[in-house]
Parts: sequence; C-alpha cells; structure tokens
Amino acid sequence: ARDYFFSLLSSIGALSGILIPLIAGWFIVGSERLGWFSLQGAYWILFGFALIAMAASARIIFKSGLATPVPGAISRLARVPFITRRRLLMIAQGLIDSVGLLPGLIVLFVFGNEGALGTAAAISSVIGILATYCYGRFAKVAQDRKTLFIGSCIFSLCSLLLVLLPDNIGIAVYVFIAGIGTTFFAIASASQSLCLAEEEMSGKSDSAYSFVFDNELFLNTGRVIGITTLIFIALYSSSYFGLFYGQLAVVALHIMAIGLFFAFKKPIVSCAVEMPVTIAITDEKES
Repeated sequence: ARDYFFSLLSSIGALSGILIPLIAGWFIVGSERLGWFSLQGAYWILFGFALIAMAASARIIFKSGLATPVPGAISRLARVPFITRRRLLMIAQGLIDSVGLLPGLIVLFVFGNEGALGTAAAISSVIGILATYCYGRFAKVAQDRKTLFIGSCIFSLCSLLLVLLPDNIGIAVYVFIAGIGTTFFAIASASQSLCLAEEEMSGKSDSAYSFVFDNELFLNTGRVIGITTLIFIALYSSSYFGLFYGQLAVVALHIMAIGLFFAFKKPIVSCAVEMPVTIAITDEKES
C-alpha cells in the first residue's frame, strides 16, 4: 500500500508537470513574439497565477479542519547515535534534489528558449510517469534497497555522460534519462525513510513529529550542501563549467552518502538492540 501511495502521488505530480511547463514555456515565448507582454511581464503573470493557486490551496487546507497533534519533541539532534542510515539517506536524497533544476537551466543555457525548456520538461515528465508506474506496478518494499542502488547508478551515469558525450546527445541523455533514476530513488527513499523511522520509534508514536522534522532537516542539509557546491564552482570558474561539471562534484558527494548508507549492514539506531528480544518473546508465545 505504501509503494502504491507514493507511486500515485508521484504520478499526479508528474502529470501536472507535463502541461504546466509546456503551457508556461510557450506562453512566455508566444507573448514576446506576438507583442502581448514583455519577457519580464510574462514571468510576472505566471508568478501571479502561482501565487493565487498557493493561496487557494492554503484556504482549502485551512477549511478542512484537520487537527494538528501537539508534538512531544521537535528535535532529535541530541539523541544518539548521531549518524544513522535514515539521516544518510536523507542527505543523499537532498544532494539529488539540489541538482533538480540543472536540466532546465542547461536547456535554457544552450538553446536560450523557454519554449524548448517547457517541451523538454513535458517530455521528461512523461518519461517520469512511465517510470513511476512501472515502479508502483512491480516493485515491493523489500526491493527498496535495490531500487535505491539502481536509481543512484542511473543518475550518476547520466551525469557522467553529460560531460563525456557531445553536447546535444549528452544533454538529451541527462534531461530525459537521468529523471528515471531520480524518480526511482525519490520514491524508494521516501518509503525506506519511513520504514527506518518506524524502526527507530520502536512503537512510540508520540515521537513521530520529531522524525518528520529530523528527516526534513537532513534532507535540506543535503540540498544546501549541493547548491552551495554548484554556486561555488560556478563563481570560481564559469557558468558553463558550473552547469556541466559542477554537478559531478554533487554526484561524488551523493555517492559518498549513499555508499555509507549501504555500508551499514544493520541499522545503527538505538532500538536495534531491542529488536531481537522482541522477536524472542514473540517466538515463545507462538510455541
């Protein structure tokens, strides 16, 4: 059920990603060519529509009357051990997220056309939907680790091919195929992080909020590290070098984080010692 939920949620997001970039990209190009709006004016109009949509979403959520439980604890930074597989996984996911805008920036940098950017984003979303459907249709929770490895390999390989292949071919591979790896990794990461959090909680549901906060904290830590790396390389080299080669540095950091995740055969969490005892008691009752 969890894999189906994440696959359905990702499919809805990818479906919206087909129409919105395509329409928005060609709206910007068409407005400028037909003399309706300037380039900046078209961007401001799209920003206004996005602001209205966010306000409407906030109103719907506010009217839903959902009660938010009072968290017993927010931060888990003081808990030991500090390094856990869940946190390493969140950092690895954040590093992938940090280069999420690069395909669009590369297309815009090379072709200089928002219409081409919107078309590329729409095609990439279609490929993402197909990949997500295949994952939800055939994958199981037990295969999350394998899916993480495959997704990471696809993403890393496409990043390498971006700089090894000729520009047009490398860009096509990176824009259209790397998204399959990031989609697989994101879905498996979300499911696996919840499994690891439940394992760490040891049935203490009152601490669930602190795990949500902790996941977001280390996810954003990975994003900040990745974005900072890209900006640093672009500032001290060039825009081209930062776009095409800066992402390799982020990929290297991602490989380190996910490598450490797989290096730990057993979860390095506090409840790991208690689990065999629980299983032994259950076996006695069954016998």
